[in-house]
Amino acid sequence: LEQLCIHVPLYHTNEQEFSVKCNLCQRPTHNYAVHLHDEHSPEQHPRSIAGPLYAFSLVVCRRKRDNCFLVVQESGSMGFW
Repeated sequence: LEQLCIHVPLYHTNEQEFSVKCNLCQRPTHNYAVHLHDEHSPEQHPRSIAGPLYAFSLVVCRRKRDNCFLVVQESGSMGFW
């Protein structure tokens, strides 16, 4: 379960249709990643802040050794965990 809670936001952030029925509890969701995180993630994971989030963020990291870059985004109003 913990791996699923980590996997979904990392690999399915830009899915076009993210409002699906949860396979774990069979409830319809507005945003599956947020539902999975808030309702099914282990207790040590912080819950999302209730209410709308109007922030957008891109974080750029550069590895000096080979000058490669990594870009991380907050997307889909999933919030920051």
